[in-house]
Amino acid sequence: MRILEILIILSILHYLFFSLHDPKNAGRTALIRVTSVNIVLFILHLLLEGLRWQMAPAYIVLLLSALDSLASNSPSLSKKIAMLSKWLFKPLAVIFLFISLLSSAFLPIFHLPRPTGPYKIGTTYLHMIDKNRPEHFTENPDDPRELMV
Repeated sequence: MRILEILIILSILHYLFFSLHDPKNAGRTALIRVTSVNIVLFILHLLLEGLRWQMAPAYIVLLLSALDSLASNSPSLSKKIAMLSKWLFKPLAVIFLFISLLSSAFLPIFHLPRPTGPYKIGTTYLHMIDKNRPEHFTENPDDPRELMV
């Protein structure tokens, strides 16, 4: 795993722990600060390291935590969102982060070494025509046998 990926996962875990452990006394501005740090880390990760499919579950959790943080600031939605968040989002977020950690650890992105031999790497297209053999699979019986390699 790369450094920003580790920081993103740790930051999301910090958000989840912070919102679960002390939801009433934590304050809404503190959750928004943690969410802003998550978004900044994601943007840095996008620009510096690039996205990886192994981190897709963590990206989903990051997006949902941002929505959860914004929804918790709305007084009318606060109770409904809090219950939904506590019983649905946060357990699923932990599972998604675990999946993201496992896939990043066991399915890493590898880089092939540069070729160092004396021969160049490339492709060549050959269009071979054998005029001595007739082609059996065309409508014209006078067509020669052709082969693309």
